[in-house]
Amino acid sequence: MKSKLIVIIITIFLFGCVHSTPKNKVVVQKNNTSVQLIKVKSKQKVDENAFKKRCNIDIVREVDENMDSLSNNEIYLFLFSFDTSCANNVEYSEYSNEMLFRLLSRYPKQVAKNIIKDSINEKIILHELSSPVNDGINLKKVIESVENAKIDENVKKKFLKALKKGE
Repeated sequence: MKSKLIVIIITIFLFGCVHSTPKNKVVVQKNNTSVQLIKVKSKQKVDENAFKKRCNIDIVREVDENMDSLSNNEIYLFLFSFDTSCANNVEYSEYSNEMLFRLLSRYPKQVAKNIIKDSINEKIILHELSSPVNDGINLKKVIESVENAKIDENVKKKFLKALKKGE
């Protein structure tokens, strides 16, 4: 009875430690009453810092400071930073909303290419486009930029529908 209890306690402890080893998965194997830890290299490359990029105001600031010369990766990271959990972060929400309009106006093709990626939350981006937080945003200029862009027609329609809601 004591050995089963010890195995259960060790198992619970080990599962609690799984999160502290992000580079390796921990697999627990039971052999009668013993527990072995086996480190298994993950086959997938996972960006360990991806969760830190959500709602990250530093990414927004980088987009703002480098608006004239953004790479596709910087645009992707900016779009990736949008998440439902950001709603409670007022500073991030307002700043990212304003930068989203500037980014779409300047880089409609790159935004369109990135928004269709699985890791980007398209619904949140479209919601942001339908809800400008700053009256100083020139929606007509953004709409014109999207209308003139050579992008996927379905994405263009979604952008325009969201932008026109915000007028």
